Amino acid sequence: MVEKSEGDTYPLIHELEMYCEQVYSISQILSIPDLCIEEFLKLDSLLKKIMSAIQDIPLKKEAVFFPYNAAMWDSLESIWRAASADKEVETYVIPIPYYEKRNHGEEIEEKYDGGKYPSYVPITDYRSYSLEEHQPDIAYIHNPFDRFNKVTSVHPDYYSNELKKNVTKVVYVPYFLTGGTMYTYHREFPSYYHVDFIVTQNTKMIDSFASTIPRKKFIPWGNPIADRIIQLDKDKPDIPEEWKPMLSNGTDFEGKRTVMYNTSLSMILQEKDNALDKMEMVFKLFREAKDILLIWRPHPLMHATLRTMEGTLYQRYLAIEKSFLEEDIGVLDRTSDVGIAVALSEAYIGEASSVIYMFELIGKPVFLIDPHIENRINAHNGCEVTALGRCTEDNMEYFLADEYAFLCRRDKSTEFIELLDKVPLDTVCSKGVYKDIYKWGDSVYLQPYCGEGLCNYNINKKIFRKFYVKNSVANGFKAMYPVGQYLHLVPDKYPYNVKFDMTREEFIYGALNNCNDSTKSFEVEGTQEKPEKIRYVFPENLICKIRAQELVERTGGLVIYENEDDTLQDFLYLLENDGLFHKVKGSLSRISINATMDGTCGKKIHEFLKSTLH
Repeated sequence: MVEKSEGDTYPLIHELEMYCEQVYSISQILSIPDLCIEEFLKLDSLLKKIMSAIQDIPLKKEAVFFPYNAAMWDSLESIWRAASADKEVETYVIPIPYYEKRNHGEEIEEKYDGGKYPSYVPITDYRSYSLEEHQPDIAYIHNPFDRFNKVTSVHPDYYSNELKKNVTKVVYVPYFLTGGTMYTYHREFPSYYHVDFIVTQNTKMIDSFASTIPRKKFIPWGNPIADRIIQLDKDKPDIPEEWKPMLSNGTDFEGKRTVMYNTSLSMILQEKDNALDKMEMVFKLFREAKDILLIWRPHPLMHATLRTMEGTLYQRYLAIEKSFLEEDIGVLDRTSDVGIAVALSEAYIGEASSVIYMFELIGKPVFLIDPHIENRINAHNGCEVTALGRCTEDNMEYFLADEYAFLCRRDKSTEFIELLDKVPLDTVCSKGVYKDIYKWGDSVYLQPYCGEGLCNYNINKKIFRKFYVKNSVANGFKAMYPVGQYLHLVPDKYPYNVKFDMTREEFIYGALNNCNDSTKSFEVEGTQEKPEKIRYVFPENLICKIRAQELVERTGGLVIYENEDDTLQDFLYLLENDGLFHKVKGSLSRISINATMDGTCGKKIHEFLKSTLH
């Protein structure tokens, strides 16, 4: 044991060899008393050296990791890294066999993922490791079900109650990341009473567990999955070799924006054919999205679960999977490491699952699809909008798209319409906030109606500024007209005559206005006609851009839930538009699921558990 743990050059090894030789020498001279006394003195001296050397041997603890499904190794990796770096701890990673059940448990298929772990993780074969002989100090598991799972089961030798017979401390580490509370169906398992400790993301999560579980079992110091995701996102992994045959150039993403599509078990089990209908619609959208690469990652147990179900659901799923591959829609990720897909993807679409918290953790947008929302796929060629306050200069017409509160510019010779920017609003209502437009130099001025102030947009700098009148009222002004450097605001309900100096950028107030005098007329400088309203047809791409912009403003860009107004097609346009995409990314912050989500969770858990050993 000493030679194995310390090496054959360790000084004690030499002392033991000399001791054995001395014992042999004495056995040869037992008939000569005088010689024996001298040799026994030498033996005693050697024994004292050996005893002293034994005291200097560091007493190592033994920590063993028992993962079963390689796809869930991320829940243990950062603890293993901390333990394996500790010179006082001997570590073993021992993937254990498990079983997939079919036809309500009548058919069972044995699985072993020992060959699927990262190359830097040394694997010990479970058949060569005896728990009875090793009696490890700590054992980590990430399967809490024991025999109480209809789809999978680890080998019975590794149920929590069996492990406890030969392990000092058994620790359960959840195989998933959550938003801060435990899933309802995970609140109580028999294994929780067998293990010594349960890792949780925070103290709040402890309340989600059954009250009968002793609170001293919980270690509320974060989630090792977060450690790994933070590290992977920082040091981007290489594109897996398994993906490359599915890439159009066989090498890389060709500059395309990457989106992970996650299909969970729960959605399929709950929605069945509705979920598959949605899957087909998602693939149809991405088939047409030329600048986005889809990385589809079904749940690792998708096939095993669907095979156990009655009906044609599994056969239909297989047909969809085959079509996805044959039509080169994207990458089908069958690797065991979800972290790589998260790190290499720029956004997430799919159902609510533990994976969304990985994306939120590193500040990437999340779009949660609804199987009951039908995607708009080229639903129409365009949409009519109301153009207010048209103002023309050098064949370019500026106007306000009233329904969407977008400042627009139209080339009258080509009929091309450009969206300049979204107008900031004082109210939640987009219609009727501004009524008239005037262009002066590099600026466009918007006359307030329901709004509280004059709005200025600098075309070159692409920025809006507001100039507020004193004592503003609703429906304050009904029109505006320029005279030299001044913009005269024609009062409606506003009690003063007022003009704005566009050079000095300040209001000049005149005499009190008779608000009841509706006979007052005014002239508008310039030759352009200004009818009150006109309808323009916006092409579909402009409508998508407007809807995507509104989606960002309405949701704040954190987690976007699909509905009739915010569809997947809008989200895809947002991803294709660099400005909108980076605006969303810039608005994201790491989820506050735990204060210790800083990449050090595994180290803290290891140090705590080591301190509990005597």
